[in-house]
Amino acid sequence: MNFATANSRFEAFGHEVGIGTLDLEVHSLVFFFADANIVKNVLGRHGWLDRLSVGIVDREQLLYVGDHDAASY
Repeated sequence: MNFATANSRFEAFGHEVGIGTLDLEVHSLVFFFADANIVKNVLGRHGWLDRLSVGIVDREQLLYVGDHDAASY
């Protein structure tokens, strides 16, 4: 697949991977540069983190993580 950023274009190959966080597992399509000489990273807008709900209680040093689709607010 071909991608374009603000200052360049590149080709990448997509692979489906499973990513596990605590008791949650999501499947994402991850892309890798076709050119092994490219030494930069590109971060997309969609991935595994947008599928989680995260809550932080700093005072009590607690971190809550859950499935966003199953979250009740």
